[in-house]
Amino acid sequence: MFRDGVIDLDERIELEDLLLEIVGEDEGRTTALDRPTQVAFDDPLPTLEFPDWSYVLTGRFAFGTRKICEEEIVSRGGAVEKNVTQQTRVVVVGTFASPAWVQSAFGTKILSALERRDRGRRVHIVPEQHWLRFLS
Repeated sequence: MFRDGVIDLDERIELEDLLLEIVGEDEGRTTALDRPTQVAFDDPLPTLEFPDWSYVLTGRFAFGTRKICEEEIVSRGGAVEKNVTQQTRVVVVGTFASPAWVQSAFGTKILSALERRDRGRRVHIVPEQHWLRFLS
């Protein structure tokens, strides 16, 4: 994985799975830090598009820094917003909880998306791993 100094998308997913296995947790984990965000995810998870779609990122990402994640969206024709607005189509929740979240397991971005969704707006809330599938 590290021989060529570049980690591709499949290797990032494999590395994430390995790290979760090492710490004794799996995708179905329900710790106090991730239970509410799991409830918030769209079910079923949607097909994601990038051209003309606006994204908001929250949490910390296994894929890379926030800037790298934003660049991936913009390079595919999407837009990135700092906060949830009327234009937001997708909120991507990073694999790792953010210490900045004001609620027990999520912050104001997820709360804002949930409120907009409750008012009939089309805002998808997806986990990082789902978002990664659409980068390839």
